Amino acid sequence: MLLKYKIALLFSVVLFSNCQKIEEESVAKSDFGKSIAHESFLWSAERNDTLNKSFEFSFNEWAQESQSYVELTFTDSSNKVVTAKNNEFHFLVNEKPLEKGSLLLQSKDKAQDEIRLKLVFTDKQSKDHYGYITIRNHDVDRVNDFDELDNTVIYKWSASQELQWNPLKYFLVWCLGSLLGLLLLYLIILRPLIYSRFSKGMLTIQKPFYKNTSLKGAIEVIYTNKKVSQGFFNKLFKGKKIYFVNSYFTTPIHFIPSAKGKIRIRTNGAYVLDPFASTLEKGKNYTITNSSTNEEITITYL
Repeated sequence: MLLKYKIALLFSVVLFSNCQKIEEESVAKSDFGKSIAHESFLWSAERNDTLNKSFEFSFNEWAQESQSYVELTFTDSSNKVVTAKNNEFHFLVNEKPLEKGSLLLQSKDKAQDEIRLKLVFTDKQSKDHYGYITIRNHDVDRVNDFDELDNTVIYKWSASQELQWNPLKYFLVWCLGSLLGLLLLYLIILRPLIYSRFSKGMLTIQKPFYKNTSLKGAIEVIYTNKKVSQGFFNKLFKGKKIYFVNSYFTTPIHFIPSAKGKIRIRTNGAYVLDPFASTLEKGKNYTITNSSTNEEITITYL
């Protein structure tokens, strides 16, 4: 029997280039592709991709003469009609919202036409979506290869949305993470190699006054007559310095770690050490004479 009416439906992907792909199954499948979404961050704008397809239809000669029509309904995975008020996504046809979720194709419009179909995501979440294109009303006998047309699913559509970090946020977090990693590497491994520190020990001034100075954890002990505050970054990148302030020390004396558990002393020529030595040994008493005032102190490394 010669069919009186006929309509052909064809989808083609237009995300990046036009191509046609229909899987020959009882229900053809059409994938919109993947939408990338992310929130705004600082001066970087938000993103929420709209997915595009072209929708081609044509009526045969008999259908054109009879001014036939086919009404299609777009539904989601739960067979709920996708209207413009859908919370997660909706469709646009030729830039206009598919208000009630249905599309009317009429032969009187054109013998062959192309409709630009867009899938717009109103929410941002990582999720796969799918649904169906169903014949709702018609006055034709066949659509594609379907003879039974009432509420017949002719296409299964699918799409996905991937929620990503804002690229600027990702870049800044990556940079901060890298800097933090390098900082930890420096503090844990490199800093102890560059700046030696005292593991233990104590410097004791015996006379003319008594003062104990713990050396543990310090990279340097400085005797001076001026109050000095070590800066935060100097302490962070070099290590802790210990200051002892007394008017006797008209010129600073520096004590720094040396090999074999000894202490290297640096007086800058302003003091005389007796017995003379460039390093202090544990348990020995040393007399330090201020060359400008002739004042003496006795110091012991314990």
